[in-house]
Amino acid sequence: MSSLLKASGDAEAEQPLREGWLVKQSGGATGGKGQRVRRRSVGELMKKWDERYFVLTCQRLYYFKTMEDFKAGKEPAGVVSINDHAVEPVPDENAQFRLRGWDRMYKFKADDEGMCGRWITALRAVQISAMAEWTVTGMAQYGRLMNFPDEANEWMAKNSIDGNKFGRLKDVPDLATKGYTGRSDQIWSALNNLRQPSVHDWLTRFSAFCQRNATERQLENAEMLCLIRLGKGLEIMNSLKDEVKAPAAPAAAATPAGGSGGMEISMSMLSVDGDDEGPVADDV
Repeated sequence: MSSLLKASGDAEAEQPLREGWLVKQSGGATGGKGQRVRRRSVGELMKKWDERYFVLTCQRLYYFKTMEDFKAGKEPAGVVSINDHAVEPVPDENAQFRLRGWDRMYKFKADDEGMCGRWITALRAVQISAMAEWTVTGMAQYGRLMNFPDEANEWMAKNSIDGNKFGRLKDVPDLATKGYTGRSDQIWSALNNLRQPSVHDWLTRFSAFCQRNATERQLENAEMLCLIRLGKGLEIMNSLKDEVKAPAAPAAAATPAGGSGGMEISMSMLSVDGDDEGPVADDV
């Protein structure tokens, strides 16, 4: 059984979804609009790269100095909230992705493009699922983070567009029927990235394995909460059926079959090993 994680202030522990080694770049303060850039260390200023052991849950990305620290239940070296960051491949860089927030940019390197793509897919699956629970205020914060036009942000606030409503927007005509006819390229860019076919596939297979496991034993509370949360993302994706035509994924988001590249897939509740030979191991 993989170690459960519990962030400060949380009542419930979190079930690890994916875990493994990545290389993380120190620093990355962005100083976004109206944001104060925090003071950075010498290591951050020099953009030092450090190998860390990462663990993804339904809400956060934790990182530890070593795998042993995680297995022993030690405090993480850092925690990143998925809700507060955009998940993006790094342009013109092989096997790199980033989590872009208001005041900090986290950059990561994977062993190869396939592994990078699997991390991006898992992170986007977590974010589209979290979006289903976002309030109107949370959706407004995301709109500003993603640089939606002011008129789009105003329309969302006026029409009480929360994350669940936003995630189910189908296309430009659907948006028009809901009263918005302004510039929408940033909206569709954000939605299409989150609603990639690989993300739908990840959520579908995750749900199937959890339900199959539930017929063999009683799931723990953390496992049930994980299944419920990610089920909301799958419900959004299923509601769109064939009406959303997402663009081809960028190269970094490809998900070829093959070796694990040293990655350990957590998913203890699914009994999936880290050798990528399980039916969902490539994406989950």
